[in-house]
Amino acid sequence: MRDEPKNLFTAVTAEEYQQGAYGANLTGYILRHNHELLEEFLPLTDEIDSVLEVAGGGGHFPYLKHSFCKYLLTDVISLILPCDPGLAWRIGRRISSTRRMALRKGLPYEYLIAREHVNPIGNLVSIIRYHFDKIYELWWPLRIPLTDANLLYEVHIIT
Repeated sequence: MRDEPKNLFTAVTAEEYQQGAYGANLTGYILRHNHELLEEFLPLTDEIDSVLEVAGGGGHFPYLKHSFCKYLLTDVISLILPCDPGLAWRIGRRISSTRRMALRKGLPYEYLIAREHVNPIGNLVSIIRYHFDKIYELWWPLRIPLTDANLLYEVHIIT
C-alpha cells in the first residue's frame, strides 16, 4: 500500500489550488458565479443577523445583498456541493484547467478529488432532505434536480 504523498497540502500548493479553482478560467467563473447565485435565491430580507459561510474562504462575502451583524466563516453548514459522480461533473473534471495545473505540478489530482468528494451527491441530498424541513435548493446550471445533468447543488438550510 502506498503512503499519502508528503507535503501534499503546503502553503504554495494551497495558493496554487485557490488560483486554479477561483482564477481567471472556466472553473473560477463557475465557482464565483455560484456564490452569486447562492445569494440570489435567498428569501428577500433587508438584514440577516448572522451569515455562516461553509469552507468558502470568504468567497461568498463580495456577493452579499443584505446587511448582517455577524459574518462567520466555518466548516459546518450552507452548502454548494459538486454533483459528483454525475456525468456533467465527470466531464467537467476531465477538461478543467485546475486538473491540468495539478498534473503539471505533479499532484495526484484524481486522488485529491477522491479525498474531497467522498460522498456521492445523491446520498448527500437525501441526508439533507431527511434531516431538514425548511430548505431552499438550486441545481446549476440546468436548475432541474438531475445529478447527471448539473455541476453543482446549492442549498440554504433554515434551522
